[in-house]
Amino acid sequence: MQVVAAALSLMEKRTPPTRNFETPDPDCNLRVSGVSENVPRLAEVLVNGHAFGGVNSAVILRDLAR
Repeated sequence: MQVVAAALSLMEKRTPPTRNFETPDPDCNLRVSGVSENVPRLAEVLVNGHAFGGVNSAVILRDLAR
């Protein structure tokens, strides 16, 4: 499901909202939002997968159409 969501985000050039995000930390310089945003220059998306027993994986999706 995470890869599908990341692929749709890449196709639509929109970031998904961060769940339960309400108040940003002024000392943290991250671009995090509680609402979906347009990102016209979005070209790559990183998906991390974590499972039981230390099984981890990472997938990078890239938009080749741009």
